[in-house]
Amino acid sequence: MEAGDADGNWSVAEVVTLNVVDVNELVTSGQTFSYAENQLADAVVGTVVPSNEGVTVTDFRFNASDADPTDPQLSSDGYFRITSTGEILINGQADGSPALTENNDFELDANSFTYGIEIGDASGNWYTAESVTLNVTDVDEIPPVVVTGQMFSYEENQPLDGAVIGTIA
Repeated sequence: MEAGDADGNWSVAEVVTLNVVDVNELVTSGQTFSYAENQLADAVVGTVVPSNEGVTVTDFRFNASDADPTDPQLSSDGYFRITSTGEILINGQADGSPALTENNDFELDANSFTYGIEIGDASGNWYTAESVTLNVTDVDEIPPVVVTGQMFSYEENQPLDGAVIGTIA
């Protein structure tokens, strides 16, 4: 390799060696989990699967930009927690009632959350984060209502071929 300056002067050629260093991506990339809205606090909404890289996994955490500044097992928005076994849980209300925040209510703004997840080993090493996506799905929360007192009349001897004789409102 040679180096040149603005005046057109060139250095003596030198041999430069570039080494590619393997990075351990221990979280299997592209994991996506979907869960129905209105979960109770501590409901497991997904379990992160490590790749098989020959490392004994002992812990999971959100990467620095996606973690709470005081608790790396809590997402920065406070919506989810991850356990040392990779389970991602709804971080609901302390009394166990549903977490009524946008991570648990389809009708609110966001329905998809992506976080970087890191894996730790017994020696205290943390490995490159991979993105994991959590999707909240809609649940029909309004039960059907049938108006009472509806009546339908039809002529007898109708064929049994699925003819409509009335529509319930």
